Amino acid sequence: MTFPTGAETVTVSVGPILSADGRDDVRGTVTVTPSAATTHTPSGSHFPAHPRSYPVRVGVAEVELLASDAVDCTVTRYYTFSFALTDRDGTAVTLASRTVFLTAVTPVVDLDLLADTEIVNGTPVSIAAVTSVAGRTGTITGAALMFDVDSLLLGFRSPVTPPPEDRIGWDSFDRANTTTTLGTSSCGQVWHDSSSFRVYGGMAQRVAGIGTRGTAAHYNPARRNIRVGVHLNTPASGDFDAGIIIRSKDNVSNDLIFVTACDSTSTVKVVARTPSADTTVETATVAFDLGKRYFFEVQDLDNVITVYVDGTLVLTHTLSAGNQTYYANWYDVGITAHNSRDNFTRFEGLHWRNLRSRTLTMPVTLAHRSTLAGMPENSIRALASVPGDVFGVECDARQTSDGTWVVMHDTTVDRTTDGSGTVSAMTAAQVADLTLDGGGGPVPTLTEWLDAAYRFGFSELWVDYGGGTISSLTALLSAHAAASRIVVFVSSVAEATSVRSAWAGARIAIGSVTAANVATVVSGAQGVGGVETLLISPSDANFLTNVSAVSSILSGGFAAGASVTNLSGTLVSAIGAGVTVMLNDYAHMINR
Repeated sequence: MTFPTGAETVTVSVGPILSADGRDDVRGTVTVTPSAATTHTPSGSHFPAHPRSYPVRVGVAEVELLASDAVDCTVTRYYTFSFALTDRDGTAVTLASRTVFLTAVTPVVDLDLLADTEIVNGTPVSIAAVTSVAGRTGTITGAALMFDVDSLLLGFRSPVTPPPEDRIGWDSFDRANTTTTLGTSSCGQVWHDSSSFRVYGGMAQRVAGIGTRGTAAHYNPARRNIRVGVHLNTPASGDFDAGIIIRSKDNVSNDLIFVTACDSTSTVKVVARTPSADTTVETATVAFDLGKRYFFEVQDLDNVITVYVDGTLVLTHTLSAGNQTYYANWYDVGITAHNSRDNFTRFEGLHWRNLRSRTLTMPVTLAHRSTLAGMPENSIRALASVPGDVFGVECDARQTSDGTWVVMHDTTVDRTTDGSGTVSAMTAAQVADLTLDGGGGPVPTLTEWLDAAYRFGFSELWVDYGGGTISSLTALLSAHAAASRIVVFVSSVAEATSVRSAWAGARIAIGSVTAANVATVVSGAQGVGGVETLLISPSDANFLTNVSAVSSILSGGFAAGASVTNLSGTLVSAIGAGVTVMLNDYAHMINR
């Protein structure tokens, strides 16, 4: 298996993992732990020696290995594969760990895992593993083994590491160094305010020359009871004043509640920021040392803030009624450092998790444009980064001038690729020559996208009709192995009627519903038959304007859907109105 120069990772399929009766419903995770850190050349990406866990879905685990270990790298690493598996009855499947040896500075990787058979309660359970694939192509088979070399995803490094179950979000900063922004975190969510910070050497630190206080924050919608933790690596000299943002007033202002640790004053402080001032509302005396690593945690539970340093409770503060009201609408989580008082504290391993029950529930979460925010949209390579708890994925389909269906949102290729032109005026060969921006690889055909999404095991595959002959589209979809999982997403009752005429068994969703047209759309959809979901016209503004249409959708016998961002006000309104289908750029974050 030869990696192209500059490729950072490769995603391989380990499986199928089968039960004794040949079923692929063995569940659990495969954890991969490298033996040492390394740096990729020439990109400069730093790869720490952190374990990564991957879910087993439909008997297959999509496992990411670092191509940098085999190309332009001087460090030889070992990968230890460990398994946590159960059968469909919940019985644990015991399997010894395996080790993969990757020799440095070679373009060929030899994955040498031995297939095995375990005995569980007297019944053999077949466990697949990857055998030697060096120099091989096509499908390689062995005892309970399938490794599809053709499905390798080259040249794209996924930022997503599946977290422990109770985490909402996390960032291990295990990505290429940045200059002035943190970019996309390890959980796939974009840092919406991070110009004060950069990633360097697997940690985050503030940028020189920022204003009085630098902040970086994640949207954390409508979750009032959370606990945030981060490792603070204090500087070797000077002073430090750094900590955690726990909540904020809204998504546009810089009005925050944050907690900092300060060396020169030997304090931990809870600070409330407004446009006029930073007001310290609680202080505790804590002695800190320079050149030391502390685990700093802040908990916000029922408006009581508690602070822990290395597991020891050091401060408790109950928010005033005024602050409870002022900071009640939006919840941000992040990091903060003071420019004049902090000599570059380094942040490591930030994460936040729910306390008590989840406050947001959405039965059907769909990764909008089959990706996570900040990653290349409508790319097969991004599909591998969508975690297993996301219900389904959506893509946009358009037809080329010679009849091939390709995955592209816009009418032109200009915005998302290195080329230009109108999809409907281009041939399939011309589109195939393009490369998606952001390391997304080639523009996939719809068949390629369906093959990958089906193999990854998503429950529903939504295909948004963008333009072309509907009968040609339905012929392709109805003949695919994933046909029963496919939902054809259209913009009008007329398009839904055409889909139904061409494919009697089609599952259909109709979008662009407004308060003004909902009665007409509901009546028309009832006449079409087979329509499952009606979605409000996309965007937060459109949803909030037309939220009254949801009740009419539900009373008409349809599921109600929305395509919005993670603004807390929008999500809470959607859930309160009865929306159960959500197209979202942060689909993996909603139910955590």
